[in-house]
Amino acid sequence: MTDLEEFTLPKVSAINRYTSAYISGLHQHIPFLHLPTLNLNEVEIPRLLAMCSLGALYCFEKEVAMKLHSASMIFLGHVLFPVTPLDPYTDGVGIGGQARKRN
Repeated sequence: MTDLEEFTLPKVSAINRYTSAYISGLHQHIPFLHLPTLNLNEVEIPRLLAMCSLGALYCFEKEVAMKLHSASMIFLGHVLFPVTPLDPYTDGVGIGGQARKRN
């Protein structure tokens, strides 16, 4: 999956199942999230999808895990590298990251 057009968010029951599997499975071995302060209602989408992806593996749903992983990486890319509209008064970025003005 290279874009999000074909991705659909799993149902709430599936998200609950995957996050529970993540917490009872992987988190027991690699506890890198602080569960007492983790609020799944406020967690960022890339993190939630990554957790669900790992949980889906613990539920033996490999195809779902792969789709969730791909979607989490795409969402993470949008968070880390947001697309901003081009400035109509510049023609790109010049040397040193400075925008050049049009003549």
